[in-house]
Amino acid sequence: MRTLFDIASLIVQTFFGLFLFVLLARFWMQVFRAGFRNPVGSMVLSLSDWMVLPTRRVVPQFAGLDISTALCAWVVEIVQLYVLVLLQEQLLGASIEPSVLAMLTLALLELVRSSVYLLIGIVLLHVLVGWINPDSNIGPALRPIVRPLYRPFQRLLPTMRGVDLSPIFLLLVLYIALIILASLHPVILTNL
Repeated sequence: MRTLFDIASLIVQTFFGLFLFVLLARFWMQVFRAGFRNPVGSMVLSLSDWMVLPTRRVVPQFAGLDISTALCAWVVEIVQLYVLVLLQEQLLGASIEPSVLAMLTLALLELVRSSVYLLIGIVLLHVLVGWINPDSNIGPALRPIVRPLYRPFQRLLPTMRGVDLSPIFLLLVLYIALIILASLHPVILTNL
């Protein structure tokens, strides 16, 4: 049964995870004011409009942030966690009954963790595109997101013979954030 659970869990995490990354990409593109008039932006909008636009009618923006997109991402994460708990109960016979507060908090933590993974992917993709094909269509979609993240490191670090080391240090900070977030996971499960 463990193998069946692992397969089902992988399918659930892939399905929900891909849609979650689309929602998070939409949120972060709006935060960093990245344009949606490129192949990446139009794909993100077309895949998420069905959920975000109706939510936006009820949930307004706050302080310039698209709260409706963040709320949709949070709901998707909550549903994913709930489905995974149900799979554990059905396939493994595990009796897991986390509190509502624990599920909501854990979903928020996972949302932050997924955002960090998304930013890591964006930084890596930006670096690769810069090396391989700086004139590609994806560059304009990535630049507005990574430039503000690189800027603090670029102020502290000089470029070495035209090589910008800020992506390396940004990735280091993002990976440290992942370690910290992973350490919070058991604390939430035991204390809530």
